[in-house]
Amino acid sequence: MNQNTTFKLFRFFPREASDLFSSKRLWFSAAKDFNDLFEVLPRYDSLLSREIEDDLKKNFAFLPPEIAVDWPAYKKYISQFTNQLYEESIEVIPESFQQKFSEHFGIVCFTENSTSLHMWGHYASCHQGFVVEFDPTHAMFPSDEFAKVTYSRVRPCADTKEHWTILLSKSPDGNKRLNTV
Repeated sequence: MNQNTTFKLFRFFPREASDLFSSKRLWFSAAKDFNDLFEVLPRYDSLLSREIEDDLKKNFAFLPPEIAVDWPAYKKYISQFTNQLYEESIEVIPESFQQKFSEHFGIVCFTENSTSLHMWGHYASCHQGFVVEFDPTHAMFPSDEFAKVTYSRVRPCADTKEHWTILLSKSPDGNKRLNTV
């Protein structure tokens, strides 16, 4: 985020949060409590496939000499087990990541649109809450810790070099189950 930009940031609150001004406290949420399918829930499919393949190669390399089997036969024989391991791990690992992240970090979200009916309905107690404008040039918004969210139909990969994409990706429609690859 560029601190010199003159846009505005807004945050919606339920009416129960009316003590926001007297308490002067803004709370952060755990990613595990978010309602979006993608939030801090990266894909592990390519990373998991590589890890399983690497482990398979290591196990093959250390087979006892009396087990005379070649690589293609070994891989075919063990494929039922590796496929089961993949299927059991493909969603458990991202959920574990999200859970662990939630134990150590909190996230606060803002919007540039104070008139969004969706935001008023969802985050402001069905239009009974309120919205607060924040100054994005304030010191509480360090440019290296705040950035815009991107909307994508594909969840970000855990093995990405751009780790921020895991934190800044949302599904374009949180109400529908989207493709994960």
